[in-house]
Amino acid sequence: MARNDKDIALFAAYEDIIPWDAATPEKNLLRAMLITAMADFKKKGKVRRLAHEYFSNTNDSYPFSFRSVCRTLDVSPEDILRRIGMLEAQKEEPPHMMTAELAQTTSDH
Repeated sequence: MARNDKDIALFAAYEDIIPWDAATPEKNLLRAMLITAMADFKKKGKVRRLAHEYFSNTNDSYPFSFRSVCRTLDVSPEDILRRIGMLEAQKEEPPHMMTAELAQTTSDH
């Protein structure tokens, strides 16, 4: 079999595979940062204050800001803020993602 035929056969064999998202490692890092900040918000003292500052900052001009991370992960910042208790939950809204489900949002792709 000629090299070109092997390439075509290989392509045909893997045609149904979902393409790999090159941003997956970065998204995993951002997801870990967000989950850590949510856990830090439950603690006391300086760690909680730093987490509160992180969630309160509305500046999204740098890649690791809370709003920028949420945008990259396609997660609603308001949902996260409600979950940690920084916003009042509205009664008519459906239940939101759990932290464990957040960890799965982009790892399934």
